[in-house]
Amino acid sequence: MAELTRVDVTSRFDNHIVTLLEGLDAQRTEVASAYDFNKLLSDHGGCDGAASGDDQLQLNVGGRLFEVRRKHLTSVKDTLLGALFGGRWDSRLIPLDGHGQQAQRVFVDVCPRAFEVVHEALLEGKPVVDQLMADAKTRNYQGDPMAHTHGRQADRRLRNLSSRLLHCTLPPIQKPFADVPEADVRNEVTVTTSGESGALGAFIGTMQNFIAAYQARQKEIDTQRQELMLQHGELTNEIKAVTPFFAPLMGADPIRSVSVCGHSISTVQSTLDNMGCIALSNRFDMWPSPIEDVPVDHIGRLIDYYRRKRHAASLTDTQLLGGVRMPLLVDGAARQESFNKTAAMYGVETHSKPVGQLLEEKSEEGTCVLCLDRPPTVVYFPCKMQCVCAACHERLLQRVPRAARPGSGSRAGSLYRDHHGLRCPACRSVVEYATEIDGARRTA
Repeated sequence: MAELTRVDVTSRFDNHIVTLLEGLDAQRTEVASAYDFNKLLSDHGGCDGAASGDDQLQLNVGGRLFEVRRKHLTSVKDTLLGALFGGRWDSRLIPLDGHGQQAQRVFVDVCPRAFEVVHEALLEGKPVVDQLMADAKTRNYQGDPMAHTHGRQADRRLRNLSSRLLHCTLPPIQKPFADVPEADVRNEVTVTTSGESGALGAFIGTMQNFIAAYQARQKEIDTQRQELMLQHGELTNEIKAVTPFFAPLMGADPIRSVSVCGHSISTVQSTLDNMGCIALSNRFDMWPSPIEDVPVDHIGRLIDYYRRKRHAASLTDTQLLGGVRMPLLVDGAARQESFNKTAAMYGVETHSKPVGQLLEEKSEEGTCVLCLDRPPTVVYFPCKMQCVCAACHERLLQRVPRAARPGSGSRAGSLYRDHHGLRCPACRSVVEYATEIDGARRTA
């Protein structure tokens, strides 16, 4: 310091202090702008308006009418159903028009029988729902959700099927991974008095207090950024999950219906567009006359298959993707053959082989059993199945909790457990480790 003058010293200190404080203000502004929840909701037509759990919701679900309480549909948190009817997205639901004005009833493009089974499970309480969803993760059911059968055995089969319907049709909202970037760990700066006392010691003490206050404020901002990042990710995932059930922000997606043996089956135009030019879509567009020579169950299954294909575009859980083809699998060889004839008549290929056999064939063909596109390059052990590509393997691995990943303990692979560990998508056996055919690599 050339000159020890009051103006020169205070000016230098003031410049540094102002720079630090303005930096904190700039960070606060940047965080608020980057994670603006109101703007994110507004951009997608949502709002944070209050909704009463006692609201009576009038729904048209795939052509069937339901009246349900909002609190029942939202009783289990962090599910697609709870998010869809929580009140935040009411303005985006597909309205039904009546007498020139928007009616109170809204349309939900979901299999009505699946919705009924899920609703009954929700009325029984969260433990029942949890059990159904746990079953859906570990079993592949091929029951008939619309079979008009009675008795305890049929009820057990229907409840087994309901777990799959609950998990595939109305899946849980995927949470962002917990390993988001942690708050920055900054080196703490301290000023020591080095035995100084008197006025100089007091000055150094003042500097210490300022540095401590600045570092505490910086830590608060870093923590807030981390929390908002996680919350923003949760809202983004929710938007991705519920969007396929919304009316478009621009344009229209008309509700299309066909009468089958006196029962109305409805879906939206975008579902028909996904079918392409086949006889099934033509029954809605070109030949809308009633269908009287085919079981209601058959047409309902075919429509639900294409519904699920459309909804699957927003799914990231590969286990749920396996439920897309479930409507094409019918209980019993004779009934499957009858359904296959109906499907062929309407231009739909069922590929009605057992799921395990289909996956094994895809693996033998040299195609990833998940994306059905890229060659499989990952081998799982101890089952020795080479059935997935590296990209799909990474997506599977991301769904495994960090504490359960091999390599996080003293023995690689020893921490996989049946209830939450990675399983081979072809044979469903627990994976201890995996390698890539172009180079060994642990699933750590």
